[in-house]
Amino acid sequence: MDDLRKFLSTATLPPKAQVLAGQVPLAPKFLVVPSGEIPSDQHAKLLEMTSALVVGTAFDVVEKGLYETLSTPEEVAMALNNVADTMYDKFTRGFTSLLRASPAPRVAVNRQVARADVHRELLNVLFEDVVVGGNSSGVMKELDGRLTEFVDGLKALPLDGEGEDEDRELAFFFLSSRINRKNIGGPTNPFYRETPLIKMHLLRVKAGIYSELVAKDSASSTKKDTSKSTEAASSTGAQAGYNSGGVETPLSWRDLLFGHQTRVEETEEEEDTVTLKADYFTVNGELNVGEFDQRRGQLDAWFKSVTGKGLKEYADQTTRVLYV
Repeated sequence: MDDLRKFLSTATLPPKAQVLAGQVPLAPKFLVVPSGEIPSDQHAKLLEMTSALVVGTAFDVVEKGLYETLSTPEEVAMALNNVADTMYDKFTRGFTSLLRASPAPRVAVNRQVARADVHRELLNVLFEDVVVGGNSSGVMKELDGRLTEFVDGLKALPLDGEGEDEDRELAFFFLSSRINRKNIGGPTNPFYRETPLIKMHLLRVKAGIYSELVAKDSASSTKKDTSKSTEAASSTGAQAGYNSGGVETPLSWRDLLFGHQTRVEETEEEEDTVTLKADYFTVNGELNVGEFDQRRGQLDAWFKSVTGKGLKEYADQTTRVLYV
């Protein structure tokens, strides 16, 4: 129990401080709230549920002990992948009475991009569905900062991504929560049904791509799109898509989200490019509010016994609120 308490306490620190404390950093968590809106009790429930997911993940991660064995690139990759895989398992199967999980088909990214734009391209893949509408530029800048902070924290770890380590797979994830509102009353008599949702975003990349991400100039995220070619693929089936390949389609990632986009014409000038390959997974989790309300006190008491903090208090320390 002491190791679990230490792990969860260290996880409240910035990523670099977590690494310096001797453990692999936990990924960011975001709460998405419409601009001008005051977070409600429904938002608080989402925050508390994310804390339950974190402690459930931490329990299994600490039991395996991989999170603090970080001397070689192989060990670091195992630690990162273990945390991501464990969170995926907890998200989809660990709290089935509280969270109705619906994994989406896998999206395979295969793009030839300018080397300086790897960071920005990964931002597009990870965050475009988080910042649709509203204050998109400001939110994207905030997300860029969080991603950069997380990657900077990993720089102290031996993840060179060169030679035989270049093809080693690394998994990164983050959680985003929001209240989905649907008008079920019609335009003249609107009545909105609120559905609290938590989304897990999981990206699997090769260590060589990670090295490009670490080496990026922070200014590159503002450059224009210089992508030359894009492919996307999806596999059918929820759990099967997580572990298996997909079916090639001619649509790009942006096409999947926003419809066909006009391509930027290539110039004759030869660019320093890199092939960006990644597998991207998302899982939507709908909070079972009735069941959560019944177990809220029990979960909070158990969490306090482990961390000395309540679910909401812990989430407030580890979650960034994004107003969109």
